[in-house]
Amino acid sequence: MASEITHGVSTRIPTPRSTPPDDAPTAPIRIPTPPSTPHDEAPTAPIRIPRAARTPYRLPEKPAARRAAAVRVRTCLRLLVVPLAIGAVQAPWWSKVLVQWPQPGALGALLVVPLLAGLVGWRSLRAIPRGPQIHDRQLDMILCLCLTALAVELLRLTDEHGPGSVYGVGFLVIATSAIVTAGWGTRALSQLRGSLAVLVLAWQWPWEALIQAVSGHAAQIADVLAPGTLDPLAGGGVLLPVCVGLLGGIAWATRRTGLLKRVAAVIAGLAGGVLVSVAQWVITGWAATRSASAVDAWTSGAVNLWTLLALFPLVLGIAATRGLAGGTKAARTPTAPGGTLQAVCRLTAAVPRARFATSVVVTLAVGLFVLTAHALPSPMLGVLS
Repeated sequence: MASEITHGVSTRIPTPRSTPPDDAPTAPIRIPTPPSTPHDEAPTAPIRIPRAARTPYRLPEKPAARRAAAVRVRTCLRLLVVPLAIGAVQAPWWSKVLVQWPQPGALGALLVVPLLAGLVGWRSLRAIPRGPQIHDRQLDMILCLCLTALAVELLRLTDEHGPGSVYGVGFLVIATSAIVTAGWGTRALSQLRGSLAVLVLAWQWPWEALIQAVSGHAAQIADVLAPGTLDPLAGGGVLLPVCVGLLGGIAWATRRTGLLKRVAAVIAGLAGGVLVSVAQWVITGWAATRSASAVDAWTSGAVNLWTLLALFPLVLGIAATRGLAGGTKAARTPTAPGGTLQAVCRLTAAVPRARFATSVVVTLAVGLFVLTAHALPSPMLGVLS
């Protein structure tokens, strides 16, 4: 009995249970085809099933772009309230120093201290902070209250002993710490310890002792370099640029790591101040032999003042440019530290209740300004004197 062998051919095409994602690769589906001979096994041929059109490819959004979009102008203005409040509280103290220009013994060099402190603070905030990310606003407010009470007591002692005493410098440091704690948090205060250390340099007694010790030797060296009719110690004298260079070196050392690098920074700043002082003294001595106005400019301190106004902003600009260039290079690496934008994001995240923090900072600044203006009246302010 002849029997015919028949093979059933499946014509049903299997479909996936769920729609695959757009990025999933297309897998070939094999479908059996009719055999060429009755006893051969059914061969299979791959058949690709067309899928729906893919969505257009989108470039992944960079983290920096998301952070930039999250930072608003209002946020930046709120963060700027803190340095403005610090400037308002310190204004009566520094104006008390400004009206006495030129100060004897090159003490006018201390006027660069707030600018150096601001630059060091900006560079410190751009760096990624070390340690755990702890944000406790209750701790911030408690610490701010204690610092404010201490600042008021130091202000009372400053009224008795004068702004150049250690109590006056302590008031500057403690009042600044209170405002930073209220507006930016305790973690930001820890980052700004280098800036607070630079503010301590405004204490006048160590500088008076140092200038008194080296004034005689400096005058002898100046007479050897350019003998003439000028007084080496008049109008701030030849020591004022040296003191400015020393202050800049100490401020630079706060941003260095390691003892040798810090010592090298101080020596470099001191050497730069000596070079500027020598050049200024030689040029002024040469001009004094030809014009009487040069003698008056040196005696009144105008030469030192214009030299300071010309060179010091240039040095600050170079330092700020190097900081921005370093932040730009670091931004190219995902794990690299630094950047003003990152600092703004960290400060914003540290203070969730922005309006409350801003109101506390403004109230604190107004109260301390009124008390400071009463304790240290200055003709330059013309208010509350």
